[in-house]
Amino acid sequence: MKNEITNYFSITNYFSTDPKRGSVKISNTIIRSKKETNLLEAKIEVLALKKLDTEPVTIEKQDSYGNPYLVDSVDINVQEIRMLTGRSGGSVYNDIKSVSLALAQKLNFAEDPEQKQYVIIPMYSKVTYKDGVLHIEYSNEASPYLKNVKTNYTNLSLPIMFSFETNGGFQLYKNLRTYTYLLKNIDMRLTQEEQPEVTKSYKTDELRVILGYIDLEQSDEVKKEAKKPHPDWSNIEKLNKKLMYKRWNDFRTRVIEPGIEEINTLSDIYITPEYIRTGKGAKVTEIIFHIQMNRKFYEAGYSDQDGVSVVATGENADVIKEIMPTDTKILAQVIKMMNRQRINAVQAELLINEANGDLELIKKSYEMSKKQSHIENFIGWMRSAIKRNAYSSSSPIETVYGSTEQAKYRNDAAEKVWEKAQKDELFPKFSEYVLREYGSMDAFSILCDTPEKKFKEFAEWKMKNLQPI
Repeated sequence: MKNEITNYFSITNYFSTDPKRGSVKISNTIIRSKKETNLLEAKIEVLALKKLDTEPVTIEKQDSYGNPYLVDSVDINVQEIRMLTGRSGGSVYNDIKSVSLALAQKLNFAEDPEQKQYVIIPMYSKVTYKDGVLHIEYSNEASPYLKNVKTNYTNLSLPIMFSFETNGGFQLYKNLRTYTYLLKNIDMRLTQEEQPEVTKSYKTDELRVILGYIDLEQSDEVKKEAKKPHPDWSNIEKLNKKLMYKRWNDFRTRVIEPGIEEINTLSDIYITPEYIRTGKGAKVTEIIFHIQMNRKFYEAGYSDQDGVSVVATGENADVIKEIMPTDTKILAQVIKMMNRQRINAVQAELLINEANGDLELIKKSYEMSKKQSHIENFIGWMRSAIKRNAYSSSSPIETVYGSTEQAKYRNDAAEKVWEKAQKDELFPKFSEYVLREYGSMDAFSILCDTPEKKFKEFAEWKMKNLQPI
């Protein structure tokens, strides 16, 4: 256990040197979902979400009917996994194999008690490991909760998340951090005890599930109970056949208390537990967590990235602007447009982001969908169609200004320019970009089906990636 907050960056300098990779936005639906997990698995999932934001690999596939659709995926190399384990040497193959098996079977149980609804989300469609790279493909059911998240999310610091050495600390922090949006100020003029607070209470049986210590897929009885609109977590705890920390005192002393100590030492929040006892035996049945912003964290000079302003004794204040969500009117238009498909707001937002807000592009793709005899994966198909239509929106090459001769001249010129571009010293790096963005050169050739479109893509990429001399 680390004892000083000055060790905060000891493992994760990599993530703190560049602000763009220093934090990740994760949907609260995903954060608060219930699933069995261990520490390495949880860290890999968070790193994968960051890569999905900054280094996504979009793969085009075909369903059994030959219809194309897009799949979101990421690649994590073995060096990054070593960093997450904190080990510089030795084999991590067995660790990766264990994580891969767990991810491939993972379901997230996401519940909204206030709205009396829940959803069980299959997270991953494929997990492979080859040549030192862990390749993770997300299911299309999960994608709306993972990409371009603009509402109901928490911005989590990667240096904090990857500094945790206990699964209890990692999971407890991740969940409780989602409630700190209510805490707008850290007042350095006040002691830790005097800081504003919010509270979150959990029944002890549900807390085991929330922190990842009960497998909801372990038996048919557990599965049946977990899939009820209002699961009886006490019954699920009784049905649990795994022996890890079944006694409450073990769970408290080995998971809860070390986790709280780690949170208060390393993170930007400060937790004080209150144990509620009921019944004749005064058994602990509930825990109320009192959550404050951590004064020590800000005293040490670290900055917050989630909208908390610092009220200092001087005039210095750090105020982070909030990111505005997608216009609800636009969301409503897209949902209404596709009322037959009954898409939800999250799926509509995913399509809007895929089209960069171009409603005509979404409409054009949707009209094309109506002409298909069968679509197995509607959202995946729509994303693919939007991307295709974006590239087909340029002027047709058959005629230019009414002249087929001019069109042929333009086509020939574009072919020569494209041939020259392929000899450019930066073209190998562009090819790497194509593989990440399109999945294969064949997919690139299909989507950019003329020399003019290919060169335009290369020219735009080159402009963005040329370093000033």
